[in-house]
Amino acid sequence: MIPDGDDDVVPQTSTVEEALDLAALAHAGQRDKSGALYIDHLRRVSAGAMRFAKELGDPVVVQLSGIVGALHDIIEDTPNDRSALSQRGVPQRAIDAIELLTHARGEHRGTYVARLANDPLACAVKLADNADNADPERLARLGSQLRERLREKYALDRQILEPAWRDHCARARRTDPDGEAAVQGRATR
Repeated sequence: MIPDGDDDVVPQTSTVEEALDLAALAHAGQRDKSGALYIDHLRRVSAGAMRFAKELGDPVVVQLSGIVGALHDIIEDTPNDRSALSQRGVPQRAIDAIELLTHARGEHRGTYVARLANDPLACAVKLADNADNADPERLARLGSQLRERLREKYALDRQILEPAWRDHCARARRTDPDGEAAVQGRATR
């Protein structure tokens, strides 16, 4: 579990920097398949998700995408759950997206990716995660069999994610009667 600070203070995780700090605590000592520190991957995914989310035109979604990018593997790869994230002040919309990004044991990969692709926030983060995981420099550090298997997996994921992302962006470009971007799953202000 995430170590607690002062018992009288409820830690807040409402900024990207706070989410990255929380991720560093939760993933302390973890390494990726190539042996690099896992937090470096989470930093890149957070930044990449924010770049994707800017296409939606909503600064709240951009901020949330950075938070979710930092924490996207926290439920799947650490002993933490939704309750632990809530106790740390992670916004509810971010927790919902993190749960969508959590690949349940036994869930078919295509079902998992299609499920999360329906949510613009989760889709932005997964695209950033996919881009980082498929980075040729990172893949070059792996054995040839693993490298080829991962290349194939990430390419199949993009076949689902990229069209879904184009749809999210097209919806965001449409305007509602008040002239604001209409984004499905939009964070409340």
